[in-house]
Amino acid sequence: MWSAASAPRRFFTWLEPQDARILKAFTVAFFSYLVYALTLALAFIRSSGSNAYLPIFALALGIGALQLLFFWGLGGVSLQRPGSLDVRAWEVAGWSWTPAFFVGISMLPALLVVPFLGFILSVGFLLVWHLAVLRYGLQVFLERAVWRVVTVYALLVIALPLGIFLGIQVVFSRLT
Repeated sequence: MWSAASAPRRFFTWLEPQDARILKAFTVAFFSYLVYALTLALAFIRSSGSNAYLPIFALALGIGALQLLFFWGLGGVSLQRPGSLDVRAWEVAGWSWTPAFFVGISMLPALLVVPFLGFILSVGFLLVWHLAVLRYGLQVFLERAVWRVVTVYALLVIALPLGIFLGIQVVFSRLT
């Protein structure tokens, strides 16, 4: 995991001659993202003063699992088509979520002390690191410039769901 997150070019170059290991990439991404979701849940518990640890952690695990399935599924498709990649698209999409584990663990003190600011910083840091790992992985597997593929990925996987979520927030905030 650390190799994929800290030295992605070297990691994906090492991975290139081997057969695609989609299940391993998905498992590592799933574990990483669930650890990140649990750290965000802990920050929510801390900021709200709640003592409902079990329901909040269960909800965080459920939502985190669904989010990662969505991100990985849509991410693999959005890399496969514009990137003209085969099954490697799913592998790159999986390995690019490994920074979630390290962001969750390293931002835990900030999330506990200043939860809202820690949340904003951790999400921003995770997205930048995630897109950087993705870009380096695509550079290894694609022969051409990857900025177009990364932009399509960022728009479909990150910006579109975020826009839908913010739109729902605006609509429901005006209903009350």
